[in-house]
Amino acid sequence: NPINKDSLKYQNIHPIEGTPDDTVAIKTVKDAFKFLTNFGYYSCKNPTNSKSDNSTSLSCHVSMEAMLESFQQKNRLPVTKKLDVHTLKPKSRTLTWKLIGNNSRVNEEATRKVIRQSFTDWADYSGLTFYEAKENERADFNLAFVSGDHSDGYPFNEPSSVLAHAFYPSDSKSRGNVHFNSAKKWSTTYDGFGYNIRVTATHEIGHSLGRPHSDDSDSIMYPTYQIIQSEQLLSEKDRQRIRTLYQNDATSTDAEVDEDAKDSDPSIVEVVYYPDGSRYEGALEDNKRHGKGSFYRANGEKYIGTWMDDEINGQGVYTWLSGTRYEGNWKDGKQYGNGTLHAADGRIYVGHWINGIMNGYGICTWPNRDRYEGD
Repeated sequence: NPINKDSLKYQNIHPIEGTPDDTVAIKTVKDAFKFLTNFGYYSCKNPTNSKSDNSTSLSCHVSMEAMLESFQQKNRLPVTKKLDVHTLKPKSRTLTWKLIGNNSRVNEEATRKVIRQSFTDWADYSGLTFYEAKENERADFNLAFVSGDHSDGYPFNEPSSVLAHAFYPSDSKSRGNVHFNSAKKWSTTYDGFGYNIRVTATHEIGHSLGRPHSDDSDSIMYPTYQIIQSEQLLSEKDRQRIRTLYQNDATSTDAEVDEDAKDSDPSIVEVVYYPDGSRYEGALEDNKRHGKGSFYRANGEKYIGTWMDDEINGQGVYTWLSGTRYEGNWKDGKQYGNGTLHAADGRIYVGHWINGIMNGYGICTWPNRDRYEGD
């Protein structure tokens, strides 16, 4: 049971269900999409407006859910219509880990010992076996204490409320990576002085195995850091859920439903191709982009975020071909509300926007450290 709570949080990156085993041929949603279409699980048809030469009319609409449903039915898998761990069942149940960077200011041997215990926490109930890889061996899981920008797209910029982050199994680029914010004070004790490495590592390894956050405060997957006594790290529900992911027979038709995973972000629901070469991957409603989705323009620009009635609306990130990136609120396809612009020339603007224009209070900084703050 938790004995103390803290406002610092874990970061949940790319919540897509999958498997950590590198021997599985299908590792990403793109791989799955290619496999399913190549083997005839769904035929791509042109339901509407294929003659148009723009990125607002549909050229080819493929339902990822329908393809996955067909595949799961034909292979006697639990029909979830998701790219889940039953569909991507690992062939190997022995996995390796390695501590590749230790800037925790805690003795390295003590750090490795508690990380070993964290893997054991999950091994005891998953049926998986973990062992520490040798220095010259490739590992399935790479753990490191890092700071600032560490080249994964999710920097620890201080002051930061993020203790650590990990990547889900179907993230082909970063899966298996577990990063701890080395700017925090780390500890191997449970007395509240410093952040406990084992508690944090067990949480992040849970993500690496496909476990989403849980709103159950007794769960190790609760999104806010809390001190839990070492013998109580995995709650009974945590144990049941990891068993469901890895120990249940994949051919069972009555596998237990994982309530947390059911409410987490799904894998791609729809894939839409446009005549100009653009592609949309995400949720649709009445053939309009609506909900969470990613839009890839033919020229290389991309938007990842929320949509409403076929327009960019809500929170999202747009990246231009130049490298300029905007993260924040959108309204009807334009920056609107609070947002951050990272310009290709190094300028950073954090502040308010109206109809795509910086408008209102904001802070602008330049690479030479010049700074403007005001309206």
